[in-house]
Amino acid sequence: MYRKLLLLMVGLVLLSGCGFKLKGTATLSDRLAEISIVGGETDMVGQLTLLLTRNGASVVDDESGAVSIRIIRSEFTKEVNTTSTAGIATGYQYRRTVAFTVIDRDGTTLLPRSTLNQTRALDYTQGNELELEEEEGFMRQEMNAEIASRIIRLLARI
Repeated sequence: MYRKLLLLMVGLVLLSGCGFKLKGTATLSDRLAEISIVGGETDMVGQLTLLLTRNGASVVDDESGAVSIRIIRSEFTKEVNTTSTAGIATGYQYRRTVAFTVIDRDGTTLLPRSTLNQTRALDYTQGNELELEEEEGFMRQEMNAEIASRIIRLLARI
């Protein structure tokens, strides 16, 4: 029993010593303690707010006293990827694009305009439109979470 506990503790010490962190966690600098988010779609802003809060930042509405993430472009597109021999769509390609910049309280650019893309493909069988709609919603959430996580990792470098 003590041996297992000892092995577990040694393992945790080794993991923490090598810099291991859970995905989505980052150490943000003190200058990013208060952040405002300007622009963007509600879903994307919500996911970014959630991750910023989890990483110790306070998301505020007033951008005058805080560092601001300015979302310049935020798009979610869907294109036909594959078709059946009858010309009916059997697969789609989805693209999530977010362009943003990070500006300090005094107007200094902390992170120049950056564009992040996420692409996914989804195949489906004709007649399963409800299933496709649900899967699209789930995929959209995952893509938003991935883009938000990448933004957090970029912020951790500031």
